[in-house]
Amino acid sequence: MFLDYLSQFIPGLPQLFIALGLAKVHVIEEYETFAPVNTAAQILYMLCLLLGFAILPYLVGSVAIPRLYCKRVKGVDLCSLGSGKGEIRDVWVHVGRGHAVACLALELLKVLVCLAIGFFCRGADGAAVAGFFCVIGEIMPIWNKMRGTRGFETAALCVLILSPMTFLILSVIFAAVLLGMRFRTPARLFPTLLYPLIANAFVKNANPTMVLLSVGVVIVMLFSHWKNVQDMFNREEERITFKKKKTEEEDA
Repeated sequence: MFLDYLSQFIPGLPQLFIALGLAKVHVIEEYETFAPVNTAAQILYMLCLLLGFAILPYLVGSVAIPRLYCKRVKGVDLCSLGSGKGEIRDVWVHVGRGHAVACLALELLKVLVCLAIGFFCRGADGAAVAGFFCVIGEIMPIWNKMRGTRGFETAALCVLILSPMTFLILSVIFAAVLLGMRFRTPARLFPTLLYPLIANAFVKNANPTMVLLSVGVVIVMLFSHWKNVQDMFNREEERITFKKKKTEEEDA
């Protein structure tokens, strides 16, 4: 229960709920657990879960770290460069690799905060739900007229923390498709589409919640990459080259 998790971090809070008449104690096999006592307490409990599962992770996920970092540290409007979405890849290409690594570290911290909030509410399932809403906040942030990134890096970091084995397998698929086809969109979408199957196979104690969330991630990623998919089918996507471009002097 939510109050059981709270009691581990905030001593005396469940007792306060009991004193206010909002909760009561159940003894199950010599283990005390707390439960809401009436409809009002149940509503309060659900609001707390909603706050931890969705609202706070969404708001934290809405923080555009690469944009804020480049604006504060370099005085650069990242949205005017590269893809125009203010992604970490744009920092890597146009601002500098060191700054991109710093942004990635801050992005990882953001994801950790969201997952910790969800885990605080309801363990591993809560962390997975919070990660999903963190990705939603990255794609459709409340702070920038719901114009965010494609959320691929944030989703990848969530998978890394929740299931390292799944992340490793998806990374191998990503690298194989990227090296084989030389296009970013298929390299991102292939592991995304395979994510539900791989997560269900390698996540311990996989349950319907985890499976449903993995399908939700696929839908969200397809939505955020829809323009890239169209460009790919129209053969307008730029092919990746790993060779350095020759300068005009070398050509001469």
